[in-house]
Amino acid sequence: MGLDWETFSYGEVNINVNGMSKQPDWALGPRRPPPGTRKRPMVVAEIAISETRTRLQRDIDLWLDPSRGNTNVAIAIKINRTRLLITIDNIEIRESHIGDEVRVSGAPLTIPFDLLFLRPPKSPREGDLTIGKEGIEEFAKWVWEAQFAPF
Repeated sequence: MGLDWETFSYGEVNINVNGMSKQPDWALGPRRPPPGTRKRPMVVAEIAISETRTRLQRDIDLWLDPSRGNTNVAIAIKINRTRLLITIDNIEIRESHIGDEVRVSGAPLTIPFDLLFLRPPKSPREGDLTIGKEGIEEFAKWVWEAQFAPF
């Protein structure tokens, strides 16, 4: 869409969440929010590897709470420590039994444009951010390579 310069990444940024400091695992927001809107993340991802699903859901709920995190989209990513299995909200990614194929169910992952940029799309080039099956497969391969690589 050509909007790379229009987003601000909030990785490693502490954000005041109802008097507490919270750091998202990954987050994006508009570089120049509309007048009267403070600069803050609109889309947040929380990644759980050793944390429980309950803890992951608590973090997601915190980000979506209008009086605390006040984000528009929160993406829950759960990575299995022992198997090649990743869940992203309702998307499941796993390696096939023979180990040469990544299987994705529930794709694509879509982030609505207006929830990220706080405005409707202006041109035909602007639209929802969609990560298709191929992008999700590449993400999974990257995670597994990092997770199971010998150091």
